[in-house]
Amino acid sequence: MHSLRAHWLLLPLLLLCASARAQTPCPWLTQGTASTWLQGPVTVSTNLLSTNEGTCTFTLHQDNASYTLEITVSATNHPRCSTSSKPIPGIGNQAVLCSASPSRNQTTDTINSRIRDRYLTVQLTVTGKNTNPMPPDQRQAVVQQAAEEAAGNLF
Repeated sequence: MHSLRAHWLLLPLLLLCASARAQTPCPWLTQGTASTWLQGPVTVSTNLLSTNEGTCTFTLHQDNASYTLEITVSATNHPRCSTSSKPIPGIGNQAVLCSASPSRNQTTDTINSRIRDRYLTVQLTVTGKNTNPMPPDQRQAVVQQAAEEAAGNLF
């Protein structure tokens, strides 16, 4: 009877450990760093094929706006910027920055780059009635910092 009670006491601890292990961290950027750059607590979702390929998405919902920072590392190129976009030195090869406003309530800033045999895309999308809390230079700084961090972690 005593050992049965001990098993029931250990069950919640085992479930807690299993759930903590189920959350896969992003190999290219930490949740804390993303929270600092986006200035609020972010949630993280990952879809990793390996440590060198996949997507990490950091999301912040704040003040009637949604901020989504997405890092994608792939073996194939999925360019989101044109080749005439602004070149960004120091982030792998052929790094470019572009910005778009697909709608009145959405802005997107993107960096595309190549690091060795991998393609890196970092994108910040701000959606909501008020997309002005983060001005363009600040959005681009977040994207550039995230791309630098991710590129450094790919080496």
